[in-house]
Amino acid sequence: MTSPRALLAALFVALVAAAAPARADLRVFPTRILLEDKDRSAQITLRHEGLKTTRYRISLVHYQMNADGNLSPDPQPALANGYAGDLIRYSPRVTTLEPNVEQVVRIQLRKPADLREGEYVAHIRFETFDEDDAEPAGSAVGPDGLTMALKAHRAVAIPIVVRHGALTAQVALSGVALDAAAGDGAAVKVGLKKDGNRSVFGDMKVFDGAATEPVAEVKGISLYGQERSVTLPLAGKLAGWRGKTLRVEFKEQDVKGAHASIEQAVR
Repeated sequence: MTSPRALLAALFVALVAAAAPARADLRVFPTRILLEDKDRSAQITLRHEGLKTTRYRISLVHYQMNADGNLSPDPQPALANGYAGDLIRYSPRVTTLEPNVEQVVRIQLRKPADLREGEYVAHIRFETFDEDDAEPAGSAVGPDGLTMALKAHRAVAIPIVVRHGALTAQVALSGVALDAAAGDGAAVKVGLKKDGNRSVFGDMKVFDGAATEPVAEVKGISLYGQERSVTLPLAGKLAGWRGKTLRVEFKEQDVKGAHASIEQAVR
């Protein structure tokens, strides 16, 4: 039987997860850091666009990509598993930003002489942590009648990708199909697969047959593992797309990067 404390904890997590604010007080540029063989440093510019002074905690985390493209924290990150945290130094660790003030975060890369060839990834996370700055998320009433005010902190995370050695990647698309889970709206679901020893990062477009203008587009798609699915919204109702032949293209943002195309009738 689940304990009252466990039930309250689960409710707390659910309410916090549902309370993510729509606005973004923190702007981060760039939104992805790539450090290749000769690169040893980078910098990230933070701009606080909130209405009041806010403190941010800066940390490194490791995420694993699920088959649907969502990221989940890795509880035991390690260099041997491709985590870049042991290779990266950064400063500051904490910053206080007034409205419309910028802060530069400096990144330093330190590679050991015996580093194995491959790609290493970490996400640098910027999270509010002042109690007064938390967003109200509702309240929970425990089995003993205790009412707790629940708050959710805001956070932004961007990837830092470290590449060491001669790395390659090829991509392929598969399984183009209309996504019935989209409800009354229309969407197309596409499988993205990768061979090679580095991640890919690019844009995906959907075309109606031989048309030159895309009917759907998603920019900045990452694939760290071997495969994932991508869902792209389409205009109109699902029934209006049944039987059409769709052409899907994926191209890395690097002009010399991997690319793939597939054309398929959907039902």
